[in-house]
Amino acid sequence: MHTRHRRNHRSVAIRAASLAGAALLLLPLAACVKKASTAQPTATPTTTTDVSPGDTGPSPVPRSSIYAFAGTKAFGVGEAGKVLYQATSGTWSEPQWTQKGRYAAAVSRTLNAKDARLAVIDSQTGKVINIRCGCGSVALVGDSIAVWADEKGQLFQLDITSAGVARKLNVSLPQGTPRLAAAGTNDTFLLIASDAPDGDNGKGAAYSVKLDGSKTLVRDLPEVSTLQFAAARAGGGEGARWAYQVIESQGDCAHPGPILVVDDAGAATTPDVTDLLGGKTAEEVDVAVLSAWWEPDGRLFAVMQSWICDPSGGTPVVKASLWRLDGGKWLAVEQPALRLEHDLAADTKIVLTDDDKLTLETSSGSTPIAADVLSVVLPPVVP
Repeated sequence: MHTRHRRNHRSVAIRAASLAGAALLLLPLAACVKKASTAQPTATPTTTTDVSPGDTGPSPVPRSSIYAFAGTKAFGVGEAGKVLYQATSGTWSEPQWTQKGRYAAAVSRTLNAKDARLAVIDSQTGKVINIRCGCGSVALVGDSIAVWADEKGQLFQLDITSAGVARKLNVSLPQGTPRLAAAGTNDTFLLIASDAPDGDNGKGAAYSVKLDGSKTLVRDLPEVSTLQFAAARAGGGEGARWAYQVIESQGDCAHPGPILVVDDAGAATTPDVTDLLGGKTAEEVDVAVLSAWWEPDGRLFAVMQSWICDPSGGTPVVKASLWRLDGGKWLAVEQPALRLEHDLAADTKIVLTDDDKLTLETSSGSTPIAADVLSVVLPPVVP
């Protein structure tokens, strides 16, 4: 029997890519996970700007109709049923938003790690900032700061409003080297560190880091290879609420660790995933979060799936579908053929179907928006 911690499997059964800041590029079901390149980017990334208009500029509809989407062909910002601006080429990570919802960012990943680039779209002007970052993910902090870690483990921060040269952000860590920055809030971001070379697994930790370099340990990670997903929400106190999951081992098969939810007081819980196990044990089944977000009312939702990893390519247990956290347990949200949906303004909703098509649903019908989409993210706060 193949258990989740054996590393000699030849494939990984993960359906989609790009998770809430997630840094590991997740391949389709039964596709192999390749070890990340060890090529190194330049020490200080440079920036360029251009304007990449979509179908039209912003319309006078409420700003709550704005959203960002990403997939295997493009990363873009849409408003209701129209694509306003987009950056094409490459498979993109799940988009991130600044706290007031003006800027959206995502990372375009390539086989050569040094060529990975960050794109930031200004949803009001259409300006696109392109940065060769050598990074796997990005965290947006406050209203205008982007933070990422390059392949050497060096952290950088960029003031999006100035579009200047990124500055180094030095953080002294007692355990591990910075690997991935993800899921920013008003003044902090989640940082995953590891003592192993990039692409390998070893001991590490998750930290909550401020822009002045100060940090707080969120959790020690006895085994970590990379980040599976991360989501953040500004807490009721001084802290932040986190939800995240790491890939613990990644030989020929990637094995996600437990899903952690941390409140703003630092208390962590591991929600029950029994309904995703298909009657089997947690040692037999891998469960992964593909995307997660908090609704304005504080409820946590996630797109999740599970599978049994085996030499033939993996056997699905639960396909990618929508779940919500209720009383410490993940419960399925019954939505046939839908991966996720988000309510927008004026009785409309944005819908992502199982065949990777993004549409706008209203009382008068459905409007196609984009194809080959893997994730859709709304701004955390409506301006």
